[in-house]
Amino acid sequence: MLPLSTACLAAAWTLLLLRDVIAAPWAVRIPPVAVAAILAVAAAASITARGRILSRLGLWVAIALAAISFGLFHLVPSNEEGARKTWRRGASHRIAATLRAVGNEVAHLEDVSTVLGTRVRDHVASRGEESIRSDPTEVFTLLDSLAQAASRGRSLTPGTAIGLQLFAADGARLAWAGWPQATLEVDRLFLKSGTEFFYTRTVSLYQILSHVVPCPARNGERGLTLLVDIPLEVDYRVNNRFLKSASLADNLPLVAAGRVSFEYFPPTGNLPERLERFRGQQTAYHERRERAIAAARARPRTLPPTDRKASHLRAGRMY
Repeated sequence: MLPLSTACLAAAWTLLLLRDVIAAPWAVRIPPVAVAAILAVAAAASITARGRILSRLGLWVAIALAAISFGLFHLVPSNEEGARKTWRRGASHRIAATLRAVGNEVAHLEDVSTVLGTRVRDHVASRGEESIRSDPTEVFTLLDSLAQAASRGRSLTPGTAIGLQLFAADGARLAWAGWPQATLEVDRLFLKSGTEFFYTRTVSLYQILSHVVPCPARNGERGLTLLVDIPLEVDYRVNNRFLKSASLADNLPLVAAGRVSFEYFPPTGNLPERLERFRGQQTAYHERRERAIAAARARPRTLPPTDRKASHLRAGRMY
């Protein structure tokens, strides 16, 4: 009976290992009653076996340890669900903190680009498109100084440079500085939209945050357009002492212990249709405003009652 008890004990330990420790898919489907039954057979065989007690003592200890392990796995209440909830709660807080940090970083980049756009817009408004077309030297100097100042700051990925490009209404590029990126058909469509907005685009190994900044003429009509390009990520596919990939997540100290990556969507989507609808709404608003002003000008001017009495008194004094 000792061989039977030893075999049943080995089978019980194997099932405990595969079912409760390794969690093999096929072993998890085995009910715990089967393990308990095998342990019961091992215990019964060891008790009914003949021989000296000392020879069976080691077997009884092993069976007792197996029974204790089985009880710990299946009879003691588990706090697994509570631990899982605690982990989820902590993970949710960490993810929320990471998202806030990412949002703050991108908002800071947008603020930097907005400041650059304001500087260029004010310069274009003070000079005018015709003056810039005839002599773009001052615009080149301004864009170059702005690009260098922004690249030396801490808002960008180290070792990269921003790009500034000034386009005319017909799409001609009048001035540029820094690291300007090539414009595709969809980019030229955005430049002609007359609306200020941000979008992302992929250029070679880089992910670029682009900012379209309309610079209207003095009379309010659509004039020049500034395109600001800020690198967000660079992926060289390899990392060595000469080439090192960089990501916006490198500037996030709150997620130093984790890996953060960003997924960017192409700007094609429905953005042109949304811009077209927005332009239609703007045009309708301007038309309603012009009609209201014209109606107010055409309406005969009437004096308030106090002004009427004063005018009658002045007329009576004259007579």
